Amino acid sequence: MSIQKMIPLSKNLWDAVSNVTVDDVKETLEANGVPVKQLRIFNSGWDSFVYLLNETQIVQIAKRKNVAVRIREEIKFLKLLQGRFGVDVPMYNLVMECNLAGGLLVSYTFIKGNAISVHDSTSLKAIIEVVKFCSEFHKISKKNDINLSNSVDLKVFHQEAIEAQKVISDHLSSAENYLLDRVMNINIKTSEPVKVCIHNDLRPAHILQNDSQIGVIDWKDLAWAMPWLDFLWLWIYWGDSIYPILSSCYQDWNSSWEKNIAVVGLWKCALEYCYGLQTNDTEKIRIAKFALNHVLTEPGHPIYRQFYSGNACL
Repeated sequence: MSIQKMIPLSKNLWDAVSNVTVDDVKETLEANGVPVKQLRIFNSGWDSFVYLLNETQIVQIAKRKNVAVRIREEIKFLKLLQGRFGVDVPMYNLVMECNLAGGLLVSYTFIKGNAISVHDSTSLKAIIEVVKFCSEFHKISKKNDINLSNSVDLKVFHQEAIEAQKVISDHLSSAENYLLDRVMNINIKTSEPVKVCIHNDLRPAHILQNDSQIGVIDWKDLAWAMPWLDFLWLWIYWGDSIYPILSSCYQDWNSSWEKNIAVVGLWKCALEYCYGLQTNDTEKIRIAKFALNHVLTEPGHPIYRQFYSGNACL
């Protein structure tokens, strides 16, 4: 059975979109008075076509109408963050309707830097700054008149992870399957009263650092959610070493955050592994297995003890 059928709520990830060529983008920009000296493909994800214009500007075209809606929300939110918390975020300087793909073309100044990496000893310093940054912008709530169409529903997330495990089970070891079986049966609190605006895709590729500055990019998945959900990716890559950083930055930090991050982080691993199989993305698969084995190979890990003690309720 295809993943599209196994995970219907995520099927929009795989919807076909019309192709957009460099010439299409150049023609659109020039028709709107934007000089084009150089234009090249920079990146392309499930949500946008991305180009580098004149080596200084990122040009992004939404692949779908719903992505265009989120980009407009992103633009409004990022205006609140400009220059406030010591971390660079994109500042859009061109926003226009177009007849390409999702119908919205935007651009912002290219934020230079290298993505943080588990292999780079300076990355932990960057993570500290990013967590401090998150602790500040997480104070922005619905009271700030921020309108977002997206919110994280952990019940849906959990169900998708269960379906993903069915797809990937034949590719996992018996120990990995046993771990995921236990994880999927753990009860966590799926609704909490306080929700804030989170980045919602704070993976290492979206955290850039250079000699003088740190930048956070790709804010299209902005959502209302609990703040700890912003740190799933950091846990997947850096494991429990992020917990002391989080506890020092959040006054309301408590042990349930640690458990929730680990459990939902492993749900996310199941989904990433599933998406990796669908798209032949070996990096997604590698990272998912890396996090699974982080728990499996650490008998001192509190989540490991929880799983194997027979107590499957957090």
